[in-house]
Amino acid sequence: MAKKKLVSRKSRVVHGKGSDSVLFSVTPVSKGIAFALFIVFPLIAFALGAQYFQKMSVVEREQIMEQPQYVCPAVQKVDCAVPVAEENKEMCNPQFLTWAKANCPAFEGASY
Repeated sequence: MAKKKLVSRKSRVVHGKGSDSVLFSVTPVSKGIAFALFIVFPLIAFALGAQYFQKMSVVEREQIMEQPQYVCPAVQKVDCAVPVAEENKEMCNPQFLTWAKANCPAFEGASY
């Protein structure tokens, strides 16, 4: 014969017939804890994460827009001797020279 399960309505505890072991217990407190852990907290984390990434993407976009877009020079050394030629004025800018030294492997620098 199959064991019949008895359910106590007061405590909502399920016992197997003939045994004293508790199979599971569902109380209002455990329901509240489960609701908070699996519904409320993930929704709050998602909302806060979405706001964070929106702010970060705006900041990153602003930083990218502030940075000048440089291209590695075709020559290894730029002639920045006075008077500076028109075609070399942008390449003699200290910001460009710093960027080129860091990002262009063939670039050796400027000659003055």
